[in-house]
Amino acid sequence: MMESKREAKLIKLWQQVEEQKSKTETLRSKVEGKVQLLTTTMEKIGELFKMLDCSLDPFQKLLGDKGPTLQQLNLSLHLIADKIKEYIEIVYYFERVLQKKLKSSASRLKKYTVYAEPPGRFTPVPINVRVPADPCPA
Repeated sequence: MMESKREAKLIKLWQQVEEQKSKTETLRSKVEGKVQLLTTTMEKIGELFKMLDCSLDPFQKLLGDKGPTLQQLNLSLHLIADKIKEYIEIVYYFERVLQKKLKSSASRLKKYTVYAEPPGRFTPVPINVRVPADPCPA
């Protein structure tokens, strides 16, 4: 009688051990996936900094701190995104000017007609002039 209870308890414990092993394996696989995602994200951020000729050293020092550095990193990434948008606009307008220069089918009337300069539009002062912020602090 005691032997059968022990056997039943042993079987039950082995089943619990197997269940826990399977749970830990699934959790380990999830952790490996998250670690891989984190490393690829950090590599992509490093590529952004290299593309913009910035140093990643100040931000790597911030990763170990427990202070409110997430906001600073977020602000820096927003500044980098703005810089990328600015580069994209410059490239777009440069390509547009090149395409206009390549078109030689314009009429003579358009070439020799003189137009009056329209008055300049008021443009607000950019935010980076009012609040100087460098996306690559040294």
